[in-house]
Amino acid sequence: MNALVFHKDKIETSFLDLPEASKSKLGLKFFFYLEKLLLFPFLVKKNELFKFSFSKFGVDISKNEKVQKADIIHLHWVNNGFLSISTLEKLIHLNKPIVWTMHDMWPITGGCTHSRGCMEFEVKCTGCHYLHSSKQSENHLASKYRIFHHKNINFVACSTWLYELAKKSIVTDAEKCFVIPNPLDPIYAIEPNEAGESLELGTINVLFISANIFDHRKGFKYLYEAVNTLNNEGFSIKIHAIGNKKGVGKNTEFKNVNFLGYINDKERLKKEYLKAHIFSLPSLEENLPNVIMESLACGTPVLSFDIGGIKDLIINSEFGELVQDVSQEMFTNHLKKMILKIKNYDRKFISESTLVKFSEQKIADQYLKVYNSII
Repeated sequence: MNALVFHKDKIETSFLDLPEASKSKLGLKFFFYLEKLLLFPFLVKKNELFKFSFSKFGVDISKNEKVQKADIIHLHWVNNGFLSISTLEKLIHLNKPIVWTMHDMWPITGGCTHSRGCMEFEVKCTGCHYLHSSKQSENHLASKYRIFHHKNINFVACSTWLYELAKKSIVTDAEKCFVIPNPLDPIYAIEPNEAGESLELGTINVLFISANIFDHRKGFKYLYEAVNTLNNEGFSIKIHAIGNKKGVGKNTEFKNVNFLGYINDKERLKKEYLKAHIFSLPSLEENLPNVIMESLACGTPVLSFDIGGIKDLIINSEFGELVQDVSQEMFTNHLKKMILKIKNYDRKFISESTLVKFSEQKIADQYLKVYNSII
């Protein structure tokens, strides 16, 4: 199996690069900035450049020798100057089966990566709340319909939530939609003696992870308010936050928060998961968050809103708590509930169940089943 990528990790020697000219930093930046320059005038909120894409520009890989010889073309995330709509059309015209793993809603909408409850992608993408005028989103969805509908393209959603949405879009054929979760990185597999039984129950440590801690979509404010409310009631809780602190003043003070900065080392991340009594991600937009999967693999129960595909991870109260409504009061109450029963969580069971459900082999077998059904 070969993979065409922009960048490759040093250890992934089986990956094949795109031509040097296409993956050069200058070329990448050119397509990226051209894409954003085109989009900027149409946006209602200028800070939402990464939440919408027309994908007008990108690399043409349709004539690549490996693509030409491939039995199946498997796409993942293609935006920000990687593959354009015209390139996707050329790939379809190669008459090869295509599998497209959806990591957000972009493949099925008029350009947004998350529709925020809007269901206009079922028909026309009118009334787009991202753009000043819906003409662009309507045209974009129409292009996708023309290019993708009734073609040999199979959409794989990473969560049940996204799978149900994909079947409703005019872009897809419902019978060619599948749901296969992301695999769990085996580095998060733990030894029996690492399952957190030795955690002290003095101060409750709550872990939060986001690339940007103060990205409003990740809901840090809900966790922060909940912790301070409960501490005022006599609890002892501390947040350990991993990520960048963009958008907040350097001198801004936060009570009961230990900022750990951005951590990219997986072994260190694993240690932070293991040290936490609870992991919390109160996101307002999500598909199937890897950080929740990783936390559960380490045996750490999770508190989150019932958003997107998170219910595929927190399947019942043995794995944590799902807050049904986006409410500060409800979130605080569920955090309190988890703390009061923190001794009852079977961290070994949480870890073992998650590792089995999302193992690389199990996910690979599901993809092979899809591959065999379309060749």
